[in-house]
Amino acid sequence: MPISRRTQILIEPYQQLRFGLIFILINIVFAALMCSVFGYFLWDIYEAISEYFKLDPSQKTMAAEKFIRPLLMGLGVVALFVATTLFTSARYTHQIYGPLVSIRRFLDELLSGQKPNPIRLRKTDQLHDIADRLNNIAGLIGPPKWEDSKDKIVRFLNDLIEGKEVKALRLSESDPLKAIADKLNKLSKS
Repeated sequence: MPISRRTQILIEPYQQLRFGLIFILINIVFAALMCSVFGYFLWDIYEAISEYFKLDPSQKTMAAEKFIRPLLMGLGVVALFVATTLFTSARYTHQIYGPLVSIRRFLDELLSGQKPNPIRLRKTDQLHDIADRLNNIAGLIGPPKWEDSKDKIVRFLNDLIEGKEVKALRLSESDPLKAIADKLNKLSKS
């Protein structure tokens, strides 16, 4: 299967952005909760130290500076976590929605009676198993069964129009064009 390069980042913009917004909302909620909990405990420890040791204003400032560094580092880690999960979600949705678009195109072609083009995915895409199975199905499907019947009917009509002697059309009972063939056979006899 040839590897294609998808240059579009947003294959299904609405779906991907909706998924990304859900992801960012979850990240922001949990980041706020983590910051609140740890911030509360840091503030509580600071207050306890200030009270227990009876710190004067300059000592309180110095103690607060000691708590600011871990607080800022914690905020930095939370921001890195949010950025990393957003990048990962964008990349992952790209690897899913691209194949879904190809699978949808494949199924549309199949439903319209065409022989579908094979689904080609990149190595990094998801859903390879489904794409391989659909490609195997496409290999089993020939032209629609009525295509042969349609060609027979067209040849029959051309011969009839040209005044040639025509043999009766013989189509199987399950053929969707059988009723038309029967009427043409009756018409050719008259």
